[in-house]
Amino acid sequence: MIPRTAALPVVALSLAVRLDAAPDPWLELRSAHFVVRSDAGEEVAARVARQFERFRAALRKLWPWARIDPGVPIVVYAARSEESLRGLLPSLGESSGPARPAGVFLSRGGRSYVALRTDVPVPRTGEGSPFHVLYHEYTHLVLDLNVDSLPPWLHEGLAEFLGATVIEDDGIEIGRPIPSHLLLLRRQRLMPTADLLEVGRASAEYGEGDRASLFYAQSWALVHWLMEAGPEEGGRIGKYLEACRDGLDDGEATRRLLGELREVHRALEGYVRGRILHRRLSVALEAADEPSSARALSPAEVQAVRGELLLAAGRTAEARDLFERSLAADPDNAAAREGMGLLGASALPPRAGLDDPDAVLERRCEGGVLLDCVELGQRYRKERGGRPPDLARAAELFVAACAAGEREGCAMEGQVFDLGEAVARDPARAAVAYQRACDADQEWSCVRLGLLHEQGRGVPREPGRAVALYTKACNKGYAPGCTRVGVAHLTAGTTADLEEAASWLLHACEGDDAEACGLLAALHETGQGVSRDPARAAELRRRACDGGFAPSCTPAGDAAP
Repeated sequence: MIPRTAALPVVALSLAVRLDAAPDPWLELRSAHFVVRSDAGEEVAARVARQFERFRAALRKLWPWARIDPGVPIVVYAARSEESLRGLLPSLGESSGPARPAGVFLSRGGRSYVALRTDVPVPRTGEGSPFHVLYHEYTHLVLDLNVDSLPPWLHEGLAEFLGATVIEDDGIEIGRPIPSHLLLLRRQRLMPTADLLEVGRASAEYGEGDRASLFYAQSWALVHWLMEAGPEEGGRIGKYLEACRDGLDDGEATRRLLGELREVHRALEGYVRGRILHRRLSVALEAADEPSSARALSPAEVQAVRGELLLAAGRTAEARDLFERSLAADPDNAAAREGMGLLGASALPPRAGLDDPDAVLERRCEGGVLLDCVELGQRYRKERGGRPPDLARAAELFVAACAAGEREGCAMEGQVFDLGEAVARDPARAAVAYQRACDADQEWSCVRLGLLHEQGRGVPREPGRAVALYTKACNKGYAPGCTRVGVAHLTAGTTADLEEAASWLLHACEGDDAEACGLLAALHETGQGVSRDPARAAELRRRACDGGFAPSCTPAGDAAP
């Protein structure tokens, strides 16, 4: 991702510290979903953690169905001043002009980083949010966790709408007007709404100067109208996002969202010239979301975490220098060694307990990287380096990761209790864990939960519910889900069902599911639901056998459904 920066006019600055003051020590504290590193003191760092927890809670309130959290906590660098922020990221001082940076959002290697100034005042009514880009990119992150591909007008419109959020101690304002967008829309003729919906990421309107400015402004306005003044207000957008998440947007969902486009266009023209509404959300943090006590970072740790941010910004030479300086002071510094590893520095001398894969994952798991807790659990399920499997430890890690909200942890917790790996078999508990994972779009857990409903193990026997779960997995691109839908139609046995089964099995086979290829081969051998085609059947049987579906490796006819 290209770094995005938020900027303020010079007149908006109100520095809370003297720039010639001695630098404050850096500290680190954690909340449930964020790591905050700051040189502005513990009180300010805790306020920053609460600020981001509140924004997260607002997204949860708007979209209760959505997966809000990536598997790795977002790291926030809260600098006490502009000077301190530029010390973290020198690139923020390399651009000319009257703007002063308020923050930057970076992503690299599946991790997200925020760097911001803590001396920026809360904007007055009519002023833009100083952290617009930070909330904008955070919104993109959450949307991308849930929907594979949103139309650009909605992807950018929602990010702009929520980017204008202002967070105060007693509440959150969302939907504040964006002055620059309103000025442009009131001066310039709007593009036809039908044209707005057709803009793609390769379109000139998406990336070229003034045309892009109009696209972003009008996308914001359309989303604002839908969220604050359109039919059902924000409810329609939530339903549309759910449909996109489940792979059900075939154009009909867009028509239900917007209605007749000429009427929408007329309403939008009037809306941008009238009073723009916004609302206040009351969001209370749970006790578990409150930040922990801070701990001081050693000089070696400060060098390492600064290097981590520079590495995310693509400034590898400077990152390497900081990692090397950190290791010179503390050869055992795990963050610096990891950073050097990412840079490909394989010549580091091994350190006892630091370079062992289990030890590395253990440290990262303890640091809140939930996906690494799951990976560590997977390693404990196997023999590794002469060490026997430890299924009990694996189960502990999966359960803990699931409790912390990681969908892969929930999927594995479900499997542990489904199969009885170092625990007593408990299909009811497995169903609960699978359900949490499936709700977060972990595809294979939806299939496992469907099997429980199909067999009536731990849950009521509900074949229809099972097929719905298989269909959800299939729509998310998980081929075995398509196979299970096909098998459900096979068992019904009518001609129409056999034709439907063949369609689902073909889709699954094209997705490289060997079982589906084998079952489809059997249909072509007998002419059930498809034309009888021995040559096609033989081709499919070879494909299924090569893919590991053993029944297709036997003489023809033995794999018939």
